[in-house]
Amino acid sequence: NIIDKGGYQDSLLDFSISDLSLTNSKLIRTTETGRFSNLKISDDGSTVYFYENNDSENKTGFYKADTVTGDATLVSQAQNIFLFDVTKDGRKAIFSRKNSNTGFNDLVLYNYDRSEIRILQENYTGIKYQFLNKDENIILYFSNKDNRTNIFKYNINDNTTNPVTNLSPDDKINDFYQQGKFIFYRTQKGLYVLDFDSPKNLKLVVGWE
Repeated sequence: NIIDKGGYQDSLLDFSISDLSLTNSKLIRTTETGRFSNLKISDDGSTVYFYENNDSENKTGFYKADTVTGDATLVSQAQNIFLFDVTKDGRKAIFSRKNSNTGFNDLVLYNYDRSEIRILQENYTGIKYQFLNKDENIILYFSNKDNRTNIFKYNINDNTTNPVTNLSPDDKINDFYQQGKFIFYRTQKGLYVLDFDSPKNLKLVVGWE
């Protein structure tokens, strides 16, 4: 999909989304200032999430737009909003925002079907949160705990967190991504791959020591 800024209409800036053939496009109306950024489209192309900045209140509006109707809905308005990931159908999103009561940044889950925003982790410390490819009820991320950097899985249904990897203190994960059922992660020693269903079966793909 391709996103393009459109023109001003009724003092609002539009943007359009289209497929790669440029034959099918849809106009999305922004709802406030038109200063939108950080757009992310769901894999099925049905939904686009974006931010709009409101400098007067020092807050960011976080919106979900339907690419069929062109309607944009405000999900949240807060400081320090950051979108991590959306499900393939765009009906769930993981993002963070500042908690006005505590002053810390919380990790939250937006569920469109339930019209619900739920705090998953208060004052979160993880990095690169993402839905597991095969199960949107599992969230993957990596974090440093007890002087060890590992990939963890968070189960949305029962609020449990468990490690996926068990690395030594000498191994420091600095990035990871998914491809199919495999998880690739990079340390200072090289690139590794593991099967989520058999996490002990890991293989060094590339080494640079």
